[in-house]
Amino acid sequence: MTAQPLAGNPPPPPHAAPGLRNFEVPVILVGEAVEVRHADGAVDQQMFAVSVKARPGSIPNSIELDISGMVPGDLLRVADLPLPDGVEADTDPEAAIAIAHVGRTSGSLGEEAEEAGVEGESEADAEA
Repeated sequence: MTAQPLAGNPPPPPHAAPGLRNFEVPVILVGEAVEVRHADGAVDQQMFAVSVKARPGSIPNSIELDISGMVPGDLLRVADLPLPDGVEADTDPEAAIAIAHVGRTSGSLGEEAEEAGVEGESEADAEA
């Protein structure tokens, strides 16, 4: 018995390079975002795997993205991934991989805590 192609399967699109296939590859954040840490912030990884097109022999085990240059407010996208030769992203290039943000101790919550401390002192002075 010989294998027959399934009826109804369309041929690959004419623009697709022969031998390229889609694969999910893990994204690993490397390095330390020192500026973000100094601002009591954090880097949140938004995407943990990315869809790529590659020949089966060119598939990376993972893709490393260096976050050491990030500062609060930075956003690293799929377009920022260092893809090896023969590998192309098959995910929206504008999709977020990692976002650096300032911690909750900065900004409005920090100001509220300071105000509460000042009010607490005033109440203590009133009791004295």
